[in-house]
Order: sequence, then C-alpha cells, then structure tokens
Amino acid sequence: MNNDINALFDDYYKEERLKRNRKKEIKKLIVRSISIPLTIGVVTLNAQYFYDKKMKLISKTVQNPFNGCEIIIDDEKINDNYNKLKKYIDQDDFLDKTVNDMSLSEKSKQLLLYAFFSNNKINIKNLNVIKNYLCYLEDNPYSNYEETYNNLKTLFVKYNCNLPSNIAGIYIQLFNTILIRDEKDVNYAYLHELLHMDSRSGANGNLASIAFTHKYYTWFEEGSAEVLASEYRLNDETVYPVSCAAVRLLTRLLGTDVIYKARRDTHEILIDELEKKGIPRDDVITLFELLDKNTKTYDKNELGHIVKHFSKIYKTINRDEKYVEPLFIFDLNNIYNCTSIDYKNMDYYLFNKKYNNKDTVMINTKIDSFDGKKELFIRTVYKKDRYIVYNGATNQYFASSYSFEDMDKITGKSYIKEWLYEKI
Repeated sequence: MNNDINALFDDYYKEERLKRNRKKEIKKLIVRSISIPLTIGVVTLNAQYFYDKKMKLISKTVQNPFNGCEIIIDDEKINDNYNKLKKYIDQDDFLDKTVNDMSLSEKSKQLLLYAFFSNNKINIKNLNVIKNYLCYLEDNPYSNYEETYNNLKTLFVKYNCNLPSNIAGIYIQLFNTILIRDEKDVNYAYLHELLHMDSRSGANGNLASIAFTHKYYTWFEEGSAEVLASEYRLNDETVYPVSCAAVRLLTRLLGTDVIYKARRDTHEILIDELEKKGIPRDDVITLFELLDKNTKTYDKNELGHIVKHFSKIYKTINRDEKYVEPLFIFDLNNIYNCTSIDYKNMDYYLFNKKYNNKDTVMINTKIDSFDGKKELFIRTVYKKDRYIVYNGATNQYFASSYSFEDMDKITGKSYIKEWLYEKI
C-alpha cells in the first residue's frame, strides 16, 4: 500500500506544486505517518494539515467560477467552457442544450462537467457516473459547487489497484484520489467514492475534529453513500445491507434534509434530532455504536437488538398513530434478514427526486408452497397505511394493515412471509 501512496504522491505533485526539497520532507512525513503506528491524534493532525495545504495550493491554481453555489462568471465565459466541453464529449444526447437555453442549475452542472472532463488525471470509464453525481448535487440543498469544482478539477482516479478482495474502491482524502480495484467495479464503486469525496462530516471532513470528538460513524458514512449511490445509478445495493436499511429508517424518521446535513456537517446532528423527538441520548448512542460494531456482518442477536431499538424509536415518535408505516416494517425485515434492496423491481427512492415516490413501493417476491412443489411469485404493493398482495398463481388480491403489535412479530421471523403463507 505504501508503494501505491508514493506513486500517487509523485504523480500528484509532478507539476511542481511544491518545491522539490519541500516535497521530500512531506513525502517522508506522510510515509512515516502511514507506516509507523503513531497515535491517532498525531496522524489525524498531520493528515488535516496536508489536506488544508493542498486545498490552498488548489485555490491558487484553479479559476473557480463559483462562490458557494452562486455562479460568478458571465454567460460568455460559460459559453466558452461549454464549447470546450463539447470537445470532450462526443455523444449527441449528453449535451442537449445551448447556454442561452439553460437554467441556472443546468449552467452549474455544465461548469462542473467542464471541471471533470478537463482534468487530465481522469481516464473516464463511465460517462453516466458523473451525470448521476451532478443530479445528486442538484437535489442536495447543502451542496457547495465551489468546493465540488475544485475537487473535480484536481481529482485523480486510478484503476486496477491492489486493494483487498472485499473492497471495490476507496477514496483517499489527502490526495483527493479514488482507487478502483478492477475495471468491472467501475459502475458500482465510482459513484460511491465520489459521494465520499462530497461528505464533509466523514471521509472528507475535518479529521482532527472526528478523531477527538468521536462524532463519526462508519455505518452512517458507508450506508448513506451506498443508499445515495444506488438511487442515483438506478441499481441495487450490493454491500452494507444493514447500514443501508438503518439509513433509510432514519430518513423516514427525520427526513432527507437531516441526512443531507449530517453528511455535510457532523453525524452528531442525527443524535440531536432524535433526542429532540424524545429518544434518550444514551439509547441513540447505544444503537449507533451497535451499528458501528461491524458494518458488513452481524450475528442474529445483534440484528435483533438493532430491530428492537428502531421499533422503540418509531413507537416513541409516532405514539398517536394507529398504524405503522409499511415501508418501516419492510426495512426492519431487511435489517433482520441482512437483505439488500433490489431497485430494479421496485419504486423505493427517498433522495432521487426524479424517481421519488414516498407513498408506494412494489416488490416481486418468490416463495415456495408448503409442500415444496410449487413456486409462487407474489407482487406486494406497499401504501402508507397498508400493503396489498397480489398472487399471480391464483389471480387474487389480499390486503392487510400493520399495527404497532406487528412490529414485534418480525423479530425472529419474517412477518410478511408468514402472513403470505396464511393467505395462499
């Protein structure tokens, strides 16, 4: 890994961004910080120092057209960038508007596209990745286009890297670099890592603050990045099923705005918002620490405790409601069964506004009959206060509602499938 870091360093600074003697000093310090087990405080302070140093260098060399999200250049300059951008992109449907026809949002995306495509450190493998990323930025009320422009203009992406078999990609904040393990991982990993680049509370945040205040949760950083990446690439989740389901549950409890803000500010916001809704702070921290114990594998006992925590939170917040939101039950089942979402068979988007439908979700489920001789394909349509089950084998519809007591039934077995067996 140290050899990769050295190679990245040499590539990034080869354009004389630092004087040679200063480069050697920093290089030695970085390698030493990574190679020798120093205390976390020293490591994070060093990393934060060099990250801040890099951003100051970038600000001197990049002519940024944004101030926050506000465009500070005129249409003539935008048109110039647009014409240059067309040289990078040969698909007719990729650029389908002229500058005069663009809204402010569309002009912003064109400028960010230019930053990305004019970056000679990027060998583009999938054009749709950046388009999906820009759609996410447009939907996120806390996006900072000035920061994004700098990041895209200086981003370095390296493919076919020597990464562990269970890691498809990684974002290295210090070098503003994405490492992709294999060509086949590009479609999945690229957008996920770009979302880490955009996060200020997690991978791209103030490392010293994270280290000393303990306001960073890996399950939320990875789960939120994966949920967002899956929604914007319109594809299924492939990793972190429990973390992803927990993020969706929090989104239904707190709203998308809180999730966006927690990624851009601090994860402490999640604890504060739940405390405002009457959840004891210690209970929230216990849940978050349990989720953080292992972001990929949990035993059944741990999953049961996570489900019970979320059930208790829901009942506390919605104590006056008669029915439980079916999609909340759906994700509690996903947690208990470690089941990822397959977006191909359902309408289940929380953040992607283009495909967002908060009232309904459809899922096709294959189950075996009691005698094991027949496979039944069930389509379940979830509504706000009920779910409707359609049995394709008998062409019959069944309907039911979830009560608060139903939430307790899913610990230990799948209540939905149990109900289906009774009706078929």
